[in-house]
Amino acid sequence: VGVSCLAHAAGSYGSLYRTEDGGISWEEIDYPSAKAKLSDGSYYNPFVMPEKVYEENGLLFMEVGQGADGDYYDSELGFCHGLYQSADRGINWEFVKNIPKER
Repeated sequence: VGVSCLAHAAGSYGSLYRTEDGGISWEEIDYPSAKAKLSDGSYYNPFVMPEKVYEENGLLFMEVGQGADGDYYDSELGFCHGLYQSADRGINWEFVKNIPKER
């Protein structure tokens, strides 16, 4: 299994792709919104740029950034990324938590 993250529109958002045949064919994979709550009570998904996928203890994890236009600020972490996990080799993803942005 392989994954690739593709940036669009000058880095303002990205897509996640997955392959099971060594890269001959690719399928775009969706991941759920983190549903960050804004001060007006509405929700949005600040994490729009898949950046890093890695395996740990049999699970896949994905760090998703905010893209070039991101301005979501977590009260404890500051500007942050979203952490997602997949138990089925990257077919389905679930949001886990906000994590510190790597420098």
